[in-house]
Amino acid sequence: MKLVYDYMLHLLTEYAKLMRFEPKIPAKATEVCSENVACSMNGIWREFMVESMVKSPSDTPPCTMFSPYL
Repeated sequence: MKLVYDYMLHLLTEYAKLMRFEPKIPAKATEVCSENVACSMNGIWREFMVESMVKSPSDTPPCTMFSPYL
């Protein structure tokens, strides 16, 4: 199984070298933030949007991936 993961990593690494995409912001683009989306809603939808907004970053570290096969 480890050989499969090595092959997949090699394949994706080589494929990534072929990528030439460079993201660009269109001239007429407008920035949309969560406050703007929540403010345009009414009633229970607005209440849900306001309650589900992230107010600060998490205090806990991100999860770590564990595989018993590695």
